[in-house]
Amino acid sequence: MNGAKFVRNPNTEASINEKIGLGGGGYVNYRINRLVSFSSGILLNQKGAEVVQAFRQADPATGITYDHYNTSNTRLNYAEVPLVMCFSLPRSYHPLLNLYFGFYGAMLISGRQVTEASASAGIIQMDSVYITPESAFRKDDYGLVLGGNIPMGRIELGGSYSLGFPRILRSDVDDINRYVDHRNRVLSFIIGYSIR
Repeated sequence: MNGAKFVRNPNTEASINEKIGLGGGGYVNYRINRLVSFSSGILLNQKGAEVVQAFRQADPATGITYDHYNTSNTRLNYAEVPLVMCFSLPRSYHPLLNLYFGFYGAMLISGRQVTEASASAGIIQMDSVYITPESAFRKDDYGLVLGGNIPMGRIELGGSYSLGFPRILRSDVDDINRYVDHRNRVLSFIIGYSIR
């Protein structure tokens, strides 16, 4: 399970909420010794965020003051390849805790953003919806990943945090997206099963 969001622009008052998504895939682990190993795999991960912007503004033409409430929902689906170095804290023959860090590269499989804009003043209500298509987003993403897991027999419980480096939205439209630094941030909670 992923809790994904973007980086907030500190110069604005928009808030960024986590978007819950799913992830899954498989890892292969190559052990160098009892303490150190390398892991890589292929994952499918859902990322994105919800951005909320609320403000009051007067229309210069009419002088009417409107309450604006805008939201954007972004859902991005990636195929991801992590490459991490693992360090095990041993307990007799089995590790008590595995910690890892490394890099990931990802390709966008699908994605879009739905923005809803609302402006109201008394009985006046104006609403609009527009969609930012997949073509407005970068096809690639990459960054750092760190995390850990606790082996419990064949079951493993763990978590990770990934920090994307590039801004993944290509659009420069002056809308709600100007309040966001579109770099992926994902906190993942993981349940795994070890084949051997």
